[in-house]
Amino acid sequence: MTVASSTSRIQYNCSGGTTYAFTFGVSETSEIEVIRTSALGVETTLTETTNYTISAVNSDYSSGGTVTTVSTYTDGSLTILRNVPLTQESDFTEGMATLYETFETSLDKLTRIAQQQHEEIARAPKLVASSTITDIALPIPEASKYLGWNSTATNLENKASDATHTAVGSTLVKYLSNYADFATALTAFGSTDTTLVIDTEATISTDTTTPTTLHIRAEKIGGFTIATGKTLTINGPFKAGLAKVFNCVGTGKVVFGSTSAAEGVQVEWWGTNATALQAAINATSDGHDQTIKVGYTTIDIGSSTVTMSKGTQIKGASSQYSKITMNNGSLSFGPYHGGSNRRQSIENLTIINSGSTSKTIDLGDISVSGVGPYECLLRDIYVQGGLYSIYLKNTAVVHLDNVYANNDASGVYPIYADSPTALMTSLSISKSRFTGHAYLSVGGSISGLSISDETVFESRNGYCLQVDYGSINIAGSYFEATASGVVPVLINSGVKGGSFVGNYISHYGNTNALQIAGKGVDVRGNHFVAQTGTTAHIVLTSAAEMCDIGTNHSSSLPYYPIVTDAGKNNRVYPSSLVPQVRNMTSVATSGTTPTSIAATTMTQGFVQVGKGVIMEAAGVIAGTNGTKLIQFGLGDHLPIDLLPAENVTGNYYCKVWVENIAASSQRVHYWMWVGTTLKAQGYYTDAEDLTGSRGIGLRATCANAGDTVTNTMFKIDYN
Repeated sequence: MTVASSTSRIQYNCSGGTTYAFTFGVSETSEIEVIRTSALGVETTLTETTNYTISAVNSDYSSGGTVTTVSTYTDGSLTILRNVPLTQESDFTEGMATLYETFETSLDKLTRIAQQQHEEIARAPKLVASSTITDIALPIPEASKYLGWNSTATNLENKASDATHTAVGSTLVKYLSNYADFATALTAFGSTDTTLVIDTEATISTDTTTPTTLHIRAEKIGGFTIATGKTLTINGPFKAGLAKVFNCVGTGKVVFGSTSAAEGVQVEWWGTNATALQAAINATSDGHDQTIKVGYTTIDIGSSTVTMSKGTQIKGASSQYSKITMNNGSLSFGPYHGGSNRRQSIENLTIINSGSTSKTIDLGDISVSGVGPYECLLRDIYVQGGLYSIYLKNTAVVHLDNVYANNDASGVYPIYADSPTALMTSLSISKSRFTGHAYLSVGGSISGLSISDETVFESRNGYCLQVDYGSINIAGSYFEATASGVVPVLINSGVKGGSFVGNYISHYGNTNALQIAGKGVDVRGNHFVAQTGTTAHIVLTSAAEMCDIGTNHSSSLPYYPIVTDAGKNNRVYPSSLVPQVRNMTSVATSGTTPTSIAATTMTQGFVQVGKGVIMEAAGVIAGTNGTKLIQFGLGDHLPIDLLPAENVTGNYYCKVWVENIAASSQRVHYWMWVGTTLKAQGYYTDAEDLTGSRGIGLRATCANAGDTVTNTMFKIDYN
């Protein structure tokens, strides 16, 4: 047997298991030492049989084995070390036969002892290799004194102090381990400006309040255990790392005063579950507005509802790595009961709900009569899952900034504003994204809705946005409903005033893109795309009143108009929908029947008296087998020949200007080029009634097989 590995120690973080393997060899189980370290850093050496057992294949421990603990540990760590007795029990006499196995066993033991001592030395403080100081000795310990270098820096000595030194601002630094208990330390300090290092466990068995002059610094090896029904109130500054320092038994709790934890409190001080998060919130809610911080970790609240209160602000260190997870749990914004800070917020977090029946972030039930506007802020967060990823009701003022809510399961919603029973003052959304089988329904008595800064709504089985009440200001955003027959945006009759400007709306199937039943809505500068189907972009219902429909754009094929205005006193401008250049691939082949190669429909009143419409088109004429004919048509009247029947080839470009001289009188000017040759030009008079919707476009006829006319560009403009 050899000792091929230098490992003599292994450590595990405890998370609920009972078996811990080690890979270094020993001769027998008594050569193993097991140390349990609690979450507060308290070490306990466990006893074999009483606290654990050791097993190995065929009881051969030369290659390691497994430690099985009697108790299940869910936090802290477990350390397994080799602890070989420093003895030599083999007796070799002169002339005796060489017992190689015994000899090798002795060598193995010496090697393991050397490795064991090397591991211990590696954890000891040492002078650097270049130091000339030797023979350093520790003095005999003396009560209430601390260790330090002598005046010549050549050895250590006991300093005349009680383990304190003067810090910045003449604040004394003291250590809890030098006192009988926490209460004794408080009595000793009185109102003296003091920093107390919690380097051991402090038990709070009675209600305890610290003065503002006491600065507490909790170390990983120390912490507080608060008995059930008792409260530790911390009024002075408090600092700790990202480890558990508060163990609240039963109803025991910690409360921070208005001047303590000014930089916020860490959830990790209580743990990483729902109880810990709620305890952190409760610790700051007794009349003080402070930030609840989540480090680079995951807080799992399971199916619990964690309720925020007053000015609670939960903020992660990173929106990617700071996480709160749940399974049908909820983060609930609670009612406001006073205080200077009226905002509750969640920022810089990823929030994942693996369930589908709960409200992941519940912004409901916040407004309280007589208190005034209350603010809720969600910023820089990703939220997924639940029946509602974000749920609003009875909320006064809500801001969503850079929020990504994704809820892809059927019958659930990334954001939902329920009909409130109390006043919802305003809802503003910017730089956000909402995707999934969902929509935003804004009902109740909301008085203001603002959506801006490239906010995206993508809905797979319902409308994107429905607004029932209040005023709106929706600009620079994207709406797409991919389900066939679904209207992306509904502005209902309770909406009074506002604008819908500079948005992009995409719709599928035989459906409208924007349906308006409200009053005083300004619609302009929007871009509409109909992916499939043949219905309108904008619908003014019979309830619509005093709405202005200005210039909007469409890049759909075919071009869809505004439907007949059925409302009251609405103003629909002639250039309400201006189509962009479209790359069409419409081909006319051989035959005597004319084929449409570019066409659209213009809405009623699209050309007023004294105004006009301009059509431009271009394409390719190919083949020399016979004549080709290209014609222009407007409304019900026969088309005019832009290219008389002629056997030509090449690229063509045509332009037609319809000048509306009177209500039913037009002069139509036209030009046609093939290559650089002007093939036709002129004008004719028409008597088309342009007060209704009319078709406009081109058709072509090829006399013989193999010839084609292909239209590649088609544009309509108004002047």
